[in-house]
Amino acid sequence: MKIKANLPSNINGEVQFSPKDVKALHNIFHTPEVIKQSIGIFEDNIKYLRWKNLVKISVNAESFLKENNIKEKQLPVKFEVPFIEYASLQEEITIQQLWTNLLINAASGKIDPNNIFISILNDLNIVEVEILNMFYSEIYKDNFTNPDEIVIPLHTLKEGLKKKYTKIEVAIDNLFRLKLIENPPITHSSLSYTFTSIHHQNTNISSYQDMEELKRYLERERDAEEDAKGRIKLTSLGYELIRSCNISEDKK
Repeated sequence: MKIKANLPSNINGEVQFSPKDVKALHNIFHTPEVIKQSIGIFEDNIKYLRWKNLVKISVNAESFLKENNIKEKQLPVKFEVPFIEYASLQEEITIQQLWTNLLINAASGKIDPNNIFISILNDLNIVEVEILNMFYSEIYKDNFTNPDEIVIPLHTLKEGLKKKYTKIEVAIDNLFRLKLIENPPITHSSLSYTFTSIHHQNTNISSYQDMEELKRYLERERDAEEDAKGRIKLTSLGYELIRSCNISEDKK
């Protein structure tokens, strides 16, 4: 099958895709209008690389389903259309694999084909994906671990990534923006009860001793807050995203 397209300047002639490639698209995306849209990428003069990316993701997903004797289910148009739109833009291999996994899990019925994950995945870059993968590795390292128990210090995360990436702070801020990570709850100091008792007993805290105790309490509260800010954990949305975009045994 040959398709004429406006290609990047370093690529000449026509792009040829095998019947197997096109068949993979038809097998995964059953809706004719969606197939037409994917081919229409060329009609809109978008670089042929988008088609190439989509074919790669589709072929890999179909191959996995066949090798594991999984019959794919009909995907809703509401999922297929944005998937084709955004997945075809992704050239980074690591992130492409997440798109492939999301398609596999949706087509196999393991997850509901929720397009919220499509939107979020489109907003992630490789640094942010690496951070999420660190959590995924910890959760499924041995037996399944409750995601709420996985807390990673920011300095550990930065040390692990600084040799490969810059602008890690920006990546962390974006994960907060997308509500995929959060700071763990603040662990209040042991002086909380003491100070509360003083307050409820209407004790005069103007004495030097009580003021010093209040000062220590506030300092420990501040330290606890700073400690919480120095660590991150997955939100429920963050966990559902990485679970939906990875292939693993459901150990939960």
